[in-house]
Amino acid sequence: GIVLYVVWRNRAMKKRQDALVQDLEGKRYWRINMAREPCFKRWLRLMPFEAKGVLIDDGAQLRLRGFWLKGAKAFDVSVPKSDCQVEWLGNSTLRSGNLYWAKLTTVRWTLLFSADTGMYALPSREALADIFRSVFPQIPLDSSKTKDFALEKNPRSLTAAVVFLALLLFALLDSFVFN
Repeated sequence: GIVLYVVWRNRAMKKRQDALVQDLEGKRYWRINMAREPCFKRWLRLMPFEAKGVLIDDGAQLRLRGFWLKGAKAFDVSVPKSDCQVEWLGNSTLRSGNLYWAKLTTVRWTLLFSADTGMYALPSREALADIFRSVFPQIPLDSSKTKDFALEKNPRSLTAAVVFLALLLFALLDSFVFN
């Protein structure tokens, strides 16, 4: 029942988000998920975000259009880019919903956002890095934020795998050959 509810709710949110981008022809925009900081402190929630919308780059201004999931209240906010501070948060906790997040801080409010990749969370890191490169080019991203973590490329994980296989081989030899 919960899976059907989540699928139904995602379709309804997608339709509302599609309506937000109807009149944005010719503008640079990205579909995003948004949340306020207290949202990440709660454990009991179905969605890792509180709002869906679009981030619009209007040159010297950033514009956020979207709607809050609770109450379906729509919003449209414009902020000068000079008043914005952006910080890459990444995918650091289980509460992030396996999405990569960033924090947008202005004089009046703080908002967390992630690239909207639908139900598929793997391209979230790349999509958020693309937003940073396009909208906030003055903020350098180090390679750890823009590359996937791969077990086979990490020396510590390779060492752990080799030690595990060596111990498994020793256990097999000890059990069946020496005993």
